[in-house]
Amino acid sequence: MIPTQLSNSNLTWESTSQLDIGLDVGFLEDRITLTADYFIKTTNDLLLNRLIPGISGFSSVIENIGRIENRGFEFTVGGAILTGPLQWNSSFNISQVRNKVLELEVDDQILNDSHILKVGEPIGTFFLIDQEGVDPETGNMRWVDLNEDGAINSADRRIVGNAQPDFFGGWNNNFSYRGFDLGVFFQFIVGNDIFNHSRASYENLGWSRIGTGFPLPDGNNHKLADERWMEPGDVTDIPRASLTNVNWREYSSRWLEDGSFLRLKTLSLGYTFTQPVLDRIGLNSLRVYVQGQNLLTFTGYTGFDPEVNQNARNPQVAGSDFGTFPQTKSFNFGFNIGL
Repeated sequence: MIPTQLSNSNLTWESTSQLDIGLDVGFLEDRITLTADYFIKTTNDLLLNRLIPGISGFSSVIENIGRIENRGFEFTVGGAILTGPLQWNSSFNISQVRNKVLELEVDDQILNDSHILKVGEPIGTFFLIDQEGVDPETGNMRWVDLNEDGAINSADRRIVGNAQPDFFGGWNNNFSYRGFDLGVFFQFIVGNDIFNHSRASYENLGWSRIGTGFPLPDGNNHKLADERWMEPGDVTDIPRASLTNVNWREYSSRWLEDGSFLRLKTLSLGYTFTQPVLDRIGLNSLRVYVQGQNLLTFTGYTGFDPEVNQNARNPQVAGSDFGTFPQTKSFNFGFNIGL
């Protein structure tokens, strides 16, 4: 057997402390309800990888070397909007969570080509070369020379965003009328960033990781390439086609996009048969329904799905999309039978 990581006999469980403050209020004999929660959660002895000299045969070892804080609120309002033959019950919730790294054994840990772990910043922080658009006269990208040394390279990387949303939540509605029932559920996320690595590969207009030119299937395969700069005076954020890498930096903020979205997550329609019909067919209850999942998504994100993450098992490098399969749009038809 070959060991895949170093052992550490000093490892302990992570420990957490949490403060929760909540408020529940009902109006009009609880026809309308309001719930508000605020919390602060601190995790100590965080299990993280610590970099070690490569002479050991390993690049890192897991230790209890971190501390993070999550604080935020959740607000929910719901109630019976309509009563009587036509009934409408609705519930809306919105949440905000602020994540922050409080302590690290070594600060400013560059995790990969796109992320950094830094005290005072949230987990999932993007650390990239930044850009200021396309020069309308030359068609070249305007890269930010952070250290002003005249060269654009990894020394010019800086914090440009993070994968944590500003707000997220959902809106659930249930209608019923004479045996028919309709359920509609929307979910939303606002303010998170996504590093669209897929677009970086398919939109590049000249330079590739495997050589110069246009080796397939990489460059010039994205519809946004139609909006590239073509002549002086063009105003666009897609640079000119070029056989050099002056316009194409794989790990730059050019590929960082707003991941906000509104999604029709679930839509269901059903009918419950009346008692006279049930008596004739010998059943206690019968409901037929059709249900759809992930039917509509409203977003400015150019990838397949704004709710995906190629590194789902590692939240430290969250918010990256590289060939990630989108969530499936599905339809189901079924029966609920009571014998």
